[in-house]
Amino acid sequence: MKYYLVEIACMKHKIGLSFLLLFFAFSNLMAQNIWSLEKCVQHAQDNNISVKQTAIAIANAEIQHVQNKAAWHPNANFGGSFGVNLGRSIDPTTNTFETQTSNFNGWQFSTGAPIYQGGRIKNSIKQSEMDLEASKYDAEQTIRDISLNVATQYLNILFAEENLVIAENRLKLSNEQLAQTEKLIRAGAVPAANRYDLEAQIARDEQNLTSSQNNLEIAYLALKQSLFLEPDYDLSIERINIDVPVENIDNLSLREVYERAIQSEASIKAGDFRVKSADISIDIAKAGQRPSLSLSANVSSNYSSFGREVVGVETGFNEIPIQIMGNTVDIGFPTSSPIFEDQAYFDQLNQNLGGGISATLQVPIYNRKTVRSNIERSKLNVENLKLQNEQLKQQLKTNVQSALANAKAAKKTYESAQKSIEASKIAFENAEKRYKVGAINSLELTTARNNFDAANSELIRSKFDYIFKLKVVDFYMGKKLSL
Repeated sequence: MKYYLVEIACMKHKIGLSFLLLFFAFSNLMAQNIWSLEKCVQHAQDNNISVKQTAIAIANAEIQHVQNKAAWHPNANFGGSFGVNLGRSIDPTTNTFETQTSNFNGWQFSTGAPIYQGGRIKNSIKQSEMDLEASKYDAEQTIRDISLNVATQYLNILFAEENLVIAENRLKLSNEQLAQTEKLIRAGAVPAANRYDLEAQIARDEQNLTSSQNNLEIAYLALKQSLFLEPDYDLSIERINIDVPVENIDNLSLREVYERAIQSEASIKAGDFRVKSADISIDIAKAGQRPSLSLSANVSSNYSSFGREVVGVETGFNEIPIQIMGNTVDIGFPTSSPIFEDQAYFDQLNQNLGGGISATLQVPIYNRKTVRSNIERSKLNVENLKLQNEQLKQQLKTNVQSALANAKAAKKTYESAQKSIEASKIAFENAEKRYKVGAINSLELTTARNNFDAANSELIRSKFDYIFKLKVVDFYMGKKLSL
């Protein structure tokens, strides 16, 4: 019975350990973040500060456009005033000064609308449309630049990973060669000194492996910085096999690539819209030379605690004694006086209601050359923006020319590296065979091996360099970045 209890306890321990190992394996799998190029690009766009700033610029341009369109609408304002008068003030019912405290209240409503503003409002609406389009293309250009930068860093990681694999295989092969040499030394086929050359080669391979690991870490760090991720974030990109495109870059002409670049480059389009906006600013400035007409209307009323109204008349008879021929005679005069009561609040507002409508015409005659100066400055701004846009086009043409020339040169370098790797591989395989039969020493074998490794590294470097140069050309041609 005790034996079975021990067996059951062991089984529970093994099952628990298995579940624990599966849990950690699953956790490691979940913790590893495999990112594709599309995910990297999208994440960079969503978190890049420059992209967020361009979104704010677009929002501001939209607000300005809405505001300019609303300039045709009439405005409307309603206001009121409340106060207390202390000391001597005029009683509105008797039009005399009284020393007492009174309350007052007034309401006003006003409205106005432009009729003709010399074309300023119409042109301001058109200008804000141009500015809005320019802001959108600025945002598009920012996104394109970020995408190219992320794709470059993504390629750098793939390049560093392939170099790391080469370094690992190189070290593995050196260890195998050392083991084979040890057998030959024990058999007396080669001298013992051959071991030292291979041990030195292993040390160099270990150094290259460390350097390749460091380069991979640096490449990952650069990508994390572009993605706004923490340095300790467990990032791993999708490992894909990238084949060199089969299309012949030599068939592309500068004229063809440049024409497509002009059509796809967002910064050029943004510059064109800014020139159009500046052209409209000249018409806006000229509006200052033209007359303007606007209408306005207002309604107002007020209330005062002094407000009274007549509700009746009080009559009487007033006797006044006068002297006639030495005798006093009383002469009577009929009298009457109004009877006042406090006037109700809304009755006062209704009684004091008033308003008016007016039209305002302004004809500019002389404004100390302000309008003329604004027109001239607007014209100069147009010329300056045209020059800036022309400079952008010239720079784009230079960039396209360089990108196309670099891609063609990279293609030739890659083709040469392919030929070199084939020759170096044959030479190294022949050296291995000769070394095994004792025809050459370890130094000659190491030299052939180093030549083959150098050719292999150059092939990988030239391959990724050629792919990157092709992606730059695709970028200028407006193609979607993909691997």
